Formats: sequence, structure tokens, C-alpha cells
Amino acid sequence: MGKAYGPEGEAFEFERRMLGSNPEQLNSLAAWLVEQEAEEVVMESTAQYWKPVWAVLERYWKPLREEQRLWRTVTRKKYQLRRNRVRLQNQLEALLDARLPLVVG
Repeated sequence: MGKAYGPEGEAFEFERRMLGSNPEQLNSLAAWLVEQEAEEVVMESTAQYWKPVWAVLERYWKPLREEQRLWRTVTRKKYQLRRNRVRLQNQLEALLDARLPLVVG
């Protein structure tokens, strides 16, 4: 059991569990969340790894339209930042390669 504190010092207790990604374990995650009477489920992930988890959980919880739009925006921004970082890194490497003198032994 863990404990976290809100902005005004109020304490929240939480239970942390570690589960795998096979269908049986994802179903046990959904069953546990239902047992805990969870009203909201929040996920943050990169790449496509959230899709199997969401496929199991969406039977019990539906995203709000605002949340879907926000999720798409955040995912798109992460992708654009990653793409720009790779592009800039490639440009820098090309510039450094062009400036290095060729040494022939």
C-alpha cells in the first residue's frame, strides 16, 4: 500500500500491482479495477503498447470525447517531438561528418 499527498496536504492511499500483458493478466486487471469500484482509469503510454490494455478496459470504461481529443493531441505532439529530434540529430551528424578532414594513411 502506498501513500501520496495532494496539493493541500490531503493523503491518498493507493495499491500498486504489477501485471503482465497476456490476455489473462489483462482480464485480471479489469476484474480488479471493477472490484475496487474504480470510476476512472487513466493511462499513459508510448507507441502502440496501450492498445491491448485499452481493448480489455474499454468494456467497462468509455473515454470522454475531450479525453480522446487530448490523448490524440498528446500522442501527436510526442511523435512530432521525437521526429524533430531525430531529424536534427541526423543533420548535426551530417554537418560534423562534412567538417572532419579525411585522413589517409
